[in-house]
Amino acid sequence: MDVLTAVRLTRFCIGLLLLWAMFYLSVRSYLVDHLRQKLFAIRDDLFDFAADDGVAFDDPAYVRLRQDLNNLIRFAHKVSMFRLVFAHWVIAPEISAQQQAEWKEWLNRVEQLPPLAKRKLMNVRVDALREVMFYIFRRSLFLLVVFWLVKVASLWLEAARVLTRRLPSFAEPLEAQARDEFRFAAQF
Repeated sequence: MDVLTAVRLTRFCIGLLLLWAMFYLSVRSYLVDHLRQKLFAIRDDLFDFAADDGVAFDDPAYVRLRQDLNNLIRFAHKVSMFRLVFAHWVIAPEISAQQQAEWKEWLNRVEQLPPLAKRKLMNVRVDALREVMFYIFRRSLFLLVVFWLVKVASLWLEAARVLTRRLPSFAEPLEAQARDEFRFAAQF
């Protein structure tokens, strides 16, 4: 390996290290703050709904949902794809029955609420979980790379599909022109 190749390789490695540091040190902290801000907004919306007599502050469904939101806000920095998968494979079999019972209990309590309150509490839970899933996706460099690879592949496949659809219609005028020229040449 000559000196120029070694210098280029070193510069490339330093550049990759800087990109990694920029993503993992600055972008990830921004993403955690952004998630917490979104969860705060969702929790504030839920509080405003309860303050407008949409649901009682001491209703067990409201209390449980608010505790869940508080826990998501508190532990947002610990949420990751790796921990989600690890918890699903290792921890979930042990505590899944207890969590399913708690989930069913919460759903039963929500079902007993008026339709507007039921819809609002379910929407709040869905919004919070959607924000957490977007955070997990944005936080994972691996998932971002996979996403862009799939997106580029789907664009190529769509372009190929459109091209194969248009190819027969593209050839028709050329074919008609060739027939006309053949007839014209056959006359002489």
